[in-house]
Formats: sequence, C-alpha cells, structure tokens
Amino acid sequence: AWQKACGEGWERGWCDRNYVSGATMEMIHGMRSQVLAQLRGAGFVRARGPGDIRDVNTNSDNWAIVKAALVSGMYPNLIRVDREQCQLRT
Repeated sequence: AWQKACGEGWERGWCDRNYVSGATMEMIHGMRSQVLAQLRGAGFVRARGPGDIRDVNTNSDNWAIVKAALVSGMYPNLIRVDREQCQLRT
C-alpha cells in the first residue's frame, strides 16, 4: 500500500493516516531490497523483475518453516550437521 501511495504521489498522506514515519518506510524499503538481492544472489529467489517477489511468499503460511528460519537467523550455532555420522549435533 505504501509503495502504491509513493507511486501516486500521496506517500506523506498515507504515512500520516497510518501513523508511520516516511523516513522509516524508506529505510524499510531499502532493507527489503537488500534482503531480496541477497536471496536472489544465493539462488533462493528467481530473478523475474525488479519488483516481483512472489517466490518469497511461497512458505509464508507454513509457520514451521517461518519459525525455523527465524530461529536459525537468531541462533546460527544452535545446531550443526555432522555429515560423517549423518546426525544433527547441538
């Protein structure tokens, strides 16, 4: 919705109505673009176009995967794969 408002020239009004800062929305947009670029670079998301991120939402309704991704980002050394023993180690 914010991006649409920006495209139509009423981003300030949108921010005022939704009680958010325009500068913060710009910062979030920049971070979102950086994360998307990293996902594309790693091959997790196909590059279809500059604003096409449908692949990112593939598992957004699968809470087990969402929680696993969040935990792995917060605790990167929580578990590791022992390839010799074919086991997970904590």
